Amino acid sequence: MKKKIILTLLCIATLFLQAQQSLTLSFEARHYQGQDIGLDSILIKNINRNCDTMLYAPDTVLYYNFYVGTDDNTIHENSLVSKVYPNPAGNGHSYFNVHLNKQGTLILELFDLMGRKLLSQNKWLSGGNYKFQLTLGRQGSYILKAAFGNECRSLKIINKGSSNSEAFDINLVSGHLASNLKQEKTLGGFWYEPGDTLWYVGYAKTPYDIAGSDVLEGVPIIKEHRRFYIVEGLPCPDNVAVKYAGHLYPTVEIYGNCWFKENLNVGTMIIGDSTMSDNGIIEKYCYDNDTLNCAEYGGLYQWHELMNYQEEEATQGICPQGWHIPTKVEYFTLIEDFDGLGCKERGSEHWSPGFNVGGDNKKGLTVLGAGYRQNTTKFEQLTTNSVFHSSTKLTYDWVWYLSFGQNNQIFLGSTLKNVGNSVRCIKNY
Repeated sequence: MKKKIILTLLCIATLFLQAQQSLTLSFEARHYQGQDIGLDSILIKNINRNCDTMLYAPDTVLYYNFYVGTDDNTIHENSLVSKVYPNPAGNGHSYFNVHLNKQGTLILELFDLMGRKLLSQNKWLSGGNYKFQLTLGRQGSYILKAAFGNECRSLKIINKGSSNSEAFDINLVSGHLASNLKQEKTLGGFWYEPGDTLWYVGYAKTPYDIAGSDVLEGVPIIKEHRRFYIVEGLPCPDNVAVKYAGHLYPTVEIYGNCWFKENLNVGTMIIGDSTMSDNGIIEKYCYDNDTLNCAEYGGLYQWHELMNYQEEEATQGICPQGWHIPTKVEYFTLIEDFDGLGCKERGSEHWSPGFNVGGDNKKGLTVLGAGYRQNTTKFEQLTTNSVFHSSTKLTYDWVWYLSFGQNNQIFLGSTLKNVGNSVRCIKNY
């Protein structure tokens, strides 16, 4: 009798501790110039748990049920079929999404927990993303099995309500052909607990038919709606972003190299008529001594400061670990096809009229007209020029740099080390 009482209390305590809660994440997108655009797909990364999941358009909402007080919050899913939602189903209807990376036969089967097959369908489909509605005619627990080529996936479904009939059915609701923006991934499961930090990566085509993306960060609790501002360029597959000194830097892959998509903005601002020194503190200039310009365009750094007072080419400098200050050769790779305009942000938001004719940012580097701090301590050419120090020395006082000036004046040149220029980081090989 004593054991029965203890077991009963334990069961009650377990039910109390495992109270179910729901997380809803919804997304929309605009081009950074203001036009509303449709999302192609969304990668959601749980930074605390080292796991991720994908949403595929037209479904841009993640519904996630989790239990408070238990560590069994894993939703298993992969590139073939996503979780069923809502689950449990309240009215006998649930939905699931299927992603096919090529054309072929999709096999869908439904079983009860005794292993009896209740439904089987074979569908020949083109590569793409499809949404299905699942009708469950009776209350109970079921297993949905999906098979495509060598891939096979099984998901458990609970139905707490009933549909208008006793029938079981699977109907195709919507679908569209796959886009080349989608990131093909095999997922081992998604796990979330309140307080976890999530990164959201939105993929979409810009109004100019260029593949673009945006990266956001959040710590959602129950419900969150986020808007992406899509900028040309796709992130590096293994490094979609880097959290460094409290700031999230998106990345972009260009010719096999992984670059920061923004200018580096790290350190403590000093006024423009001061000289940076090796004092153990990263120092930066902000154009016109205005911190808002650093937030918009990034910091400006003298060569020795950005190199962290090292002399070796491709040194880490003030970049995060695993990254380095670009070399002359790495800058040359960006413009060797005579298309440096493909690195400049489109439009005139950060460029004066006439200084960005032809800039389309199709490479996704998103260079802004950040100006520079001249060796005479003056700030010059905001919105008319952008200059980047390299880690390659020319002489004792001079180094190579990359300049994005008016129209097609994009070139490698030399500059004095004490000029304050912009910095990008590039990933180590």
